[in-house]
Amino acid sequence: MQVGDLVEKVGGDYIFVGHIRAIFPKASGAERMVVEDDRGVLHIYSSKNLRPAPATPPRPSDAEIEETVRKAVEALAPVKAGVFYDNGDMTISPPRLLTADIERAFWAHRRAAVLLERLGGRG
Repeated sequence: MQVGDLVEKVGGDYIFVGHIRAIFPKASGAERMVVEDDRGVLHIYSSKNLRPAPATPPRPSDAEIEETVRKAVEALAPVKAGVFYDNGDMTISPPRLLTADIERAFWAHRRAAVLLERLGGRG
């Protein structure tokens, strides 16, 4: 493994995927690797705790996101039926779903699906 490689942590009770940013020796001579994930979080591991990670799936197209949003709105519509919010000016309006919130939920679901797929492949 070398600087720039995409790796994932092996074992333990959490998943960590990122790129190797540095490799250095400890005073004892043991090698350590600094791994940075997509949030900018840095972890230090020995090579025995890392393995090459499969490529991250590409970001879905705008059409895929729009389709996911449409399905989410359709799925939520029956739950939200009949619920209205007081606008404070003597009018009421139906609840509004924020596209950004739905997109965040989409990405959370996508990450979970990738992680479950990886875990399923290990069984």
